[in-house]
Amino acid sequence: MHHLKDVFLMLDALGLVAFSLIGCNVALQLDYPVVVVTMAGMLTGICGGVLRDVLCNQVPVVFCREIYAGVSLFVCGLFLALRSSGIDTDLNMVICFITGFGFRMLALRYGWKLPTFSYQQQFD
Repeated sequence: MHHLKDVFLMLDALGLVAFSLIGCNVALQLDYPVVVVTMAGMLTGICGGVLRDVLCNQVPVVFCREIYAGVSLFVCGLFLALRSSGIDTDLNMVICFITGFGFRMLALRYGWKLPTFSYQQQFD
């Protein structure tokens, strides 16, 4: 299974972006405000990966330093920005899908990580 790691990461990236877009689209169809649309897209996209990791007895990727939720937020924001500029919904989905997938793949390829807060209490 180790040699299929890249395939699983690619499929995970596809699922993250696809479900983020689906969540945004459904929330838009229900006429929710932009903040709710963004959160619905992010929760829909991220929860699949969290569920997968929990069932595999691993720490969910979103709770690590990886750029995972950031990709989902970026895709949701791009989707809403393109929609407000009048881009056709199908073209919007394609642009967001390709851009989000590329962003996640670049993050995996180059090891982009989120910064961490390190608190070290100094004793005198």
